[in-house]
Amino acid sequence: MSKPLGSTVIAGLVGDRVVTWDDRIIDHDPGFHMHDASVTAALTIRDTSAHRSGLPDHAGDLLEDMGYDRAEVLRRRRVQGCRDIVGNALRRAAVSAIGHECHEVPPVGFPGAPQSRARSRRTPPLANVVYLGTYANDFCGKLELVVQDGKLTMRQGPNKSAYPLTRYDHDRLYYETAGENAVSWSGVTFTVGVDGNAAGVVVENLNQDGLGMFTRISDK
Repeated sequence: MSKPLGSTVIAGLVGDRVVTWDDRIIDHDPGFHMHDASVTAALTIRDTSAHRSGLPDHAGDLLEDMGYDRAEVLRRRRVQGCRDIVGNALRRAAVSAIGHECHEVPPVGFPGAPQSRARSRRTPPLANVVYLGTYANDFCGKLELVVQDGKLTMRQGPNKSAYPLTRYDHDRLYYETAGENAVSWSGVTFTVGVDGNAAGVVVENLNQDGLGMFTRISDK
């Protein structure tokens, strides 16, 4: 619903000569930035409305699922471009030109296709203490591994949404995803360092564009 509604609003503003299709986004929203300065300087309303920004499909949606608000999603999307979130910025820029507040429509959740990975031979799981600590990357932010209610649990996003982890084998676990972009079960694979503790982790459903790799930044 967001795209037809947004384009209709923008077309109305163009018809009223408040904006033009070739206005740059930064002309109406100076705080808007993309991952590349040249893209920021050139991106127009026409480009984003026509999906000509050359950016990943549905990028930024996972950040919304993790609980980040619009401003933070836009900031984090500078790590890599975003088509749909650019559309939100575009509508925000357009309505700001006439002095009206822009309100977001909350996403509606739906189940996705399950992900699965198989191994021919499993090895014994490691102790919980190996994984405990905080991991981070510039896109998703912090990821906490804790023991909650006696179970190894992953906390994501600013709201620290808790996801219990289930063992698969040695350093590979999985969890049930949630939100608009849920994919049922997703793998969580740790890299264990020479000291015997986890040094990093890849969360598969967050790794669609290679942005689901986290580095450990602190212990428990």
